[in-house]
Amino acid sequence: MLVISSALLVGFAKTSIGGLGVMAIPLMAMAFPVKESTGALLIFLIMGDSLAVFLYRKSCDWKIILKIFPLTAVGVG
Repeated sequence: MLVISSALLVGFAKTSIGGLGVMAIPLMAMAFPVKESTGALLIFLIMGDSLAVFLYRKSCDWKIILKIFPLTAVGVG
């Protein structure tokens, strides 16, 4: 239940209410140890950004996305 609540808060933070993302961190920390909760939140954020790019793919500037992708991949990897 904590993980689902945290995922919903991250989703709301990505779309409308930015401050809710801060509340997701302690919820995940209660559900998992610190390193695992950080990794899980990172996965939530990456999935949210990937979904946003997919949904808005026709209106995004692919030149910018392709320009920043290599450094982003290094940072995530």
